[in-house]
Amino acid sequence: MRQHCEATGHSPRDVLEAVDNQKLKLNGVSHLLSRYRELNVAIESLSDLQLPDLIDSLLPEKDEQGAALREVALHALSHCRNICELFDNIRTHITQPEIPKGDFIRIMSPQKAKGLTSRAVVVTGCVEGVFPVIDDDMSPQEAEDNIQEQRRLFYVAITRCTDILLLSSVGGIEGKLAKNIGARLSSRGRHFGWTISSRFISELGPMAPRPRVGSEWQASGYRTR
Repeated sequence: MRQHCEATGHSPRDVLEAVDNQKLKLNGVSHLLSRYRELNVAIESLSDLQLPDLIDSLLPEKDEQGAALREVALHALSHCRNICELFDNIRTHITQPEIPKGDFIRIMSPQKAKGLTSRAVVVTGCVEGVFPVIDDDMSPQEAEDNIQEQRRLFYVAITRCTDILLLSSVGGIEGKLAKNIGARLSSRGRHFGWTISSRFISELGPMAPRPRVGSEWQASGYRTR
């Protein structure tokens, strides 16, 4: 299935639909086809439900795991006319949550930070192999696409601040930990190694401030200039 989709550019759903309609023969997909048919039956049974009944069916009140999602869906009912609007509303709520007012620290991934701003932003883990993540099993083209996507995420991260931006790296790390998280090392001893700063930092250009050691920055009273 995966090989066929990658070769043709078709989605798994389109391929399964073609197989189900006998417009395509593909070996090894009988289990997927069975599940696809079950899914279609389930979707058909929900197609005529009104939005409140649909929410009750998919997110029952007694389902504790889906309680938070049910609350979001019920809140969106007042300004959603159909299932598409409801889905878009829930997706926006999850991917672009409203940031509460006041003094607080919010921890999130660059993906979740899209569209949000904050007075101060700290981008952690700016170590080669961590940000960007490097997968040696990728083909050259896949590796390049991977780096480009992470470069875009880095740009998202560093443009979220309105006042202070801190790019945080680490100079040394335990060898075992470096291996577990994929951090690349410039040199290593028996149990300890020195990391390589993320390539994205060097790409900031000559106008970027000089790097500062954490202890030096602390001694300066955390002055930003």
